[in-house]
Amino acid sequence: MGHAAHPAFVEAVNMICGDDAQILHVEYPAEWDMETSVPAGIKACKELVGVVKWQIDYTTQEVYVGGSSQGAWVISEAYEDPEIRGFATKTVLFGHPGL
Repeated sequence: MGHAAHPAFVEAVNMICGDDAQILHVEYPAEWDMETSVPAGIKACKELVGVVKWQIDYTTQEVYVGGSSQGAWVISEAYEDPEIRGFATKTVLFGHPGL
């Protein structure tokens, strides 16, 4: 099942950052069966960060990470990994179902 950033989120990012922003989303099967989808999301999030973090110039670029509902859960779990913990400049999580 595919999913993308909510249109209101995309609009807000474009309004704040203009053409300088690039929005990436973690592709994973975000389904009600969280016993399989959350671990798949965590793995996909770590893989995406692993690819992107070596392409970022931290002296000139900022990284903002956001997640809603299951996405918040996935991000919070993935960012417990010390290998990617410092990747984001800022992180915003909404409606974490595990808390």
